[in-house]
Parts: sequence; structure tokens; C-alpha cells
Amino acid sequence: MDNKEQSEPIRISRAEAVDIIRHSHKITSATFIKRTTGLSRVMRFRTGVSIGVKGSGLPYSRASKGLIGVYDMAVGQHRSIAIEGLSKLSANGVKYVIED
Repeated sequence: MDNKEQSEPIRISRAEAVDIIRHSHKITSATFIKRTTGLSRVMRFRTGVSIGVKGSGLPYSRASKGLIGVYDMAVGQHRSIAIEGLSKLSANGVKYVIED
């Protein structure tokens, strides 16, 4: 089946979604709920981008806070996505729905 003919999104677990995000270094899109406002947001991003990284790192561990680090393509800055807020994902031409 050609990816363009995909009619129904594939249902995946949150852990599978995190794995897809971490290993897809292509432009990916995710819909998630922001922790700060509770609003839904759609973000186009890439992982594995080192532009703008100064080498000092973050003062906290993203993994311990349930976050994934990404590079937001719209604003050209690094951002974090809350894992528990993920609801939809589109990577490599395939659409996914994240189930609890």
C-alpha cells in the first residue's frame, strides 16, 4: 500500500511514538497538549539538530521530566514536547494516533 493512499491512521502506543520521534531525523509533525496552557498545538520539527547548541546543555534532564527535545521548524529554535500530551504524529508520510 502506498503511504499516500493511507485512509486510517495507525494506532500506536506512547512508547512507540517516542521511538519514532527519536529515530526520525526527517521533518515530522505532532499534535500535543501544552503543559503550560492546556491548549492543543501542532508542531513541525526535526530531531538530531545541533544548530544553536552551545555545549553547556540544559540544567535538567528532559527524560526525567517526560520531555522530548526537538528543533521547531517554524521558529528555528529548540523546544520540548511533553510525552504524556502527544495525541497525533505524522512521520515519513505515515499518520499515527497515539493511544494511552
